Amino acid sequence: MPTKAVHRALVRVAVLVVAAASLTAWSTGPASAAPTTYQVKQLPLPSGWQTGTTARGDGGKLLAGAGQDPDGVERPLLWKNGKVSALPSPGGVTAGGSDVNSKGVVLANTRPTDDAWPLPFVVTKKGGVVTLAVPPGARTTIGYAINDAGLVVGYSYVGGAYHGIVWSIATPNTYQDLGAGDGTLFLTGLTESGVIVGTTQNAHGDTRALRGTLATGLSPLPGVDTHKSSGASGAAGAYVFGTGALPGTTGGWGILWNGDTPVALPPSLRANGLNSQGLVAGYDVSTPLSATAWANGTSWVLPGVAGPDTLAYSTFVTDVSETGVIAGSSGNADGTIVPVVWKRG
Repeated sequence: MPTKAVHRALVRVAVLVVAAASLTAWSTGPASAAPTTYQVKQLPLPSGWQTGTTARGDGGKLLAGAGQDPDGVERPLLWKNGKVSALPSPGGVTAGGSDVNSKGVVLANTRPTDDAWPLPFVVTKKGGVVTLAVPPGARTTIGYAINDAGLVVGYSYVGGAYHGIVWSIATPNTYQDLGAGDGTLFLTGLTESGVIVGTTQNAHGDTRALRGTLATGLSPLPGVDTHKSSGASGAAGAYVFGTGALPGTTGGWGILWNGDTPVALPPSLRANGLNSQGLVAGYDVSTPLSATAWANGTSWVLPGVAGPDTLAYSTFVTDVSETGVIAGSSGNADGTIVPVVWKRG
């Protein structure tokens, strides 16, 4: 049986697979060619805290993330209308926020240690901590996204494979195990209407992008070459971002589905978030500044918080809100990573 150290490595690989099945390319050209029309703003941290990062939420009002307290312990954070609060965790253990819905319920995960596996929990609007049930014998369980109905999607390593798991915060002591798909299954996207997206991988390393609901089950996303790997990791409204190749093409990487219609996106950008209007944001591998937004064939560079002195590749996008606010992190003048948001200037 894998050790906790091996599982920590597996989790990192899983996140990279999902977010590389998800880190999607979608620009029509180098981001540096587009005008910079976004303004960056550093988000506050609790007194005495030096570093922090955002995760997901509604970047315009509510945003979950994590930071290091003065003792160097990672703690979940919530930004509400620009003000930050440190959140509790089960037993005060190290943890980080993963997502927050519009009702202020924060989804978070404890971090793996030598003595414990990571576990998902929610922090209610009133500050209560509620742990989510995990399958018996599970080694690593991650809650990835939450919607306003209180549905949570994620994955759990159980019985020798990663299974897709769905929870409802109304019944936190139960869960639905959607199985391991072709061998492993990671659920990493969820819309307000309950559409779930994720990626399954077989024993040969081939992946498939999936979409569905609890009622219908998960099915492969259409329109891509079924002989090549694909993946899906984020969804909003009718849109899904992921990876794949269109039939008849020699390569393939970034795919943006609008309903059942996929569009191939050029390979220099990697997507980390989108909203239901099709605004996508992530990073551009062809530019040292990295962070970029894209919509309808136009891209915009997202400036670092330190301006021209921002360290190369230290600016990273994590989410796009329905109001077009983009959340992420950026290196400041001394190289410390701090939470930021970008708004159209």
